[in-house]
Amino acid sequence: MIYTLTLNPSLDYVLTLKEVVPAEINRADSTYITYGGKGINVSSVLNELEVKNTALVTVAGFTGEELISLLTENGIKNESIMLEGQTRINVKIKEKCETDINADGPAITNTALDVILGKVSHLSKDDILVLSGSTPKANGKDIYEKIAKSTKAKVFADCEGEALLNLLKANPYLIKPNLKEVETSLNVSVNTEEEIKNALKLLINKGAQNVLCSMGENGAVLLTKDGEYIKQKAPKGNVINTTGAGDSMLAGFIAAHVLDCGLKDCIKNAVAAGSATAFSQGLAKRQDILNCMAAL
Repeated sequence: MIYTLTLNPSLDYVLTLKEVVPAEINRADSTYITYGGKGINVSSVLNELEVKNTALVTVAGFTGEELISLLTENGIKNESIMLEGQTRINVKIKEKCETDINADGPAITNTALDVILGKVSHLSKDDILVLSGSTPKANGKDIYEKIAKSTKAKVFADCEGEALLNLLKANPYLIKPNLKEVETSLNVSVNTEEEIKNALKLLINKGAQNVLCSMGENGAVLLTKDGEYIKQKAPKGNVINTTGAGDSMLAGFIAAHVLDCGLKDCIKNAVAAGSATAFSQGLAKRQDILNCMAAL
């Protein structure tokens, strides 16, 4: 079974307008509310790929209740861990470009963390646990490390900075940073392919078993602990929205992995899923992913 964990989910309030004029009243052309959170996005795309999974989500207050309602309405199987306060609301302003105003979420209490550790401790080596996204500022940067060390499941992770470096101590099965996250996490500059390979080797040496690095329009590369290095170009297309593309890539890789596909097919599926979302208004649908797969 696959479980995704989102420690800092949100309700996303999306406003679309032609232009934002500072210090003036701006009126949106359209608005809607949706769910947000990298682990939730992974669950959503796994659903599109017909891969069964459960989203573990921390929630609080009436905004948390609405979040769970939205997940359920959209067919995302979920289990909630209750916190104090309110689930955060993020504001997404879409005009000529997209401006995100992200709030901080409620802290993961010791009681809630015990619940999470209890859930993951019952997972077996045949299960997959996806740790993805930011953590509340009130919590230490070692929370993913604690969770990963408490489970026998294969850990797939998408985080950055100190949280990522601490997680590597738990030897996750696969991490999925993008190039910018590789640079900021390791405090290095990556420009050439050789520099990319050397940076990924550092992450392997620090504990990752496999590193899948997304590179936008250039596709992705994968480095294994055995030194296998695989490149996959992205299909051609019109980039509309990059939000969730990395989450889709991770979901695509996992979907192929659970079918026992080889690494080349896993990264091909990953790039197809990530590209399909980049070419869509929101998270990619199944047919979008299949179309991108055929284009590779």
